[in-house]
Amino acid sequence: MYRLSSAFFKHATAFAALSISVAASAGTTPAPSPLPMVELVFHPSRAPGKPSRVGDAVLYELKGGTPDWHIDPKEGALTKGFLFRSGKLFIPLVPGKVTLPSLSVLNGTQEQVAKTDPIEFSAESNLPPAKPGEQPPKSEPAIGPMGLPFPLWIQETVIGLAALGVLVLALFVFRFLKRRAKRAIQSLLPKKPYDSVALERLDTLLRGDLKDPRVLKKTYFAISEILKNYLGERYSMDAEESTTSELIAGLNERNGISGLNDRLIERVGELFGRLDPVKFADLVPTVSESEEAIKEAKDLIEKTRKEAKP
Repeated sequence: MYRLSSAFFKHATAFAALSISVAASAGTTPAPSPLPMVELVFHPSRAPGKPSRVGDAVLYELKGGTPDWHIDPKEGALTKGFLFRSGKLFIPLVPGKVTLPSLSVLNGTQEQVAKTDPIEFSAESNLPPAKPGEQPPKSEPAIGPMGLPFPLWIQETVIGLAALGVLVLALFVFRFLKRRAKRAIQSLLPKKPYDSVALERLDTLLRGDLKDPRVLKKTYFAISEILKNYLGERYSMDAEESTTSELIAGLNERNGISGLNDRLIERVGELFGRLDPVKFADLVPTVSESEEAIKEAKDLIEKTRKEAKP
């Protein structure tokens, strides 16, 4: 019994000594000093007596500390209803009273040096107050010329038409420049002699479908045009718009020059005497008659064309 009491006494003494040493060591470590509290003061941007509204820029001031002290920008959030920015700028985000809790104050090196006292701030809505039973205000339509309403669909239509007009104009300019470039290139190329061009056009008519009555009438018009153009170039006369009688009169005036004679002028008159009834009446020639008229025009050109220079 005595041995048990003695052992218990020794263990109790050791535990008490350990407790005293722990308490002594804990008392030697200084407790962290609390952060100083500073006062947060707002300076609204509106005239005195007018309440601040949502979105207003409001300056703030910290009573105490150094000029580089500022509110931690991370403290503000949309859910809390406020937003802090650098340069001592505070923006209320929601209408009504906003309770700002104790906020962190940072120095120039972004270290927390103080805390602010809680404060309340009020901001009014930008929308006019709704009357009893009144629907919420709708967004106003865009205003067009002379103050008339300009709905969105009209804006889109106008923009679409303007874009289409620009596209059409660009296409027109492109085609115009393309035609000019083509004409410029053709002007640089050597031109074929007018008699060769006339014979090539007559050969094309001869290879056409002369069995179709609609083609035959166009063929006779083409023979007359080709032959008049050739005679006008060959004998320096205005033959394109001349009638048959005017054409024959012009050739008679030039009889005896450049291989022109009575028989050739007579053949020209006979050929146009067969062409005119088909051109200006309902006379439908046969295929053989059409071929003969084309060949006669070719022979007249070959008989009167200038000799090729060596």
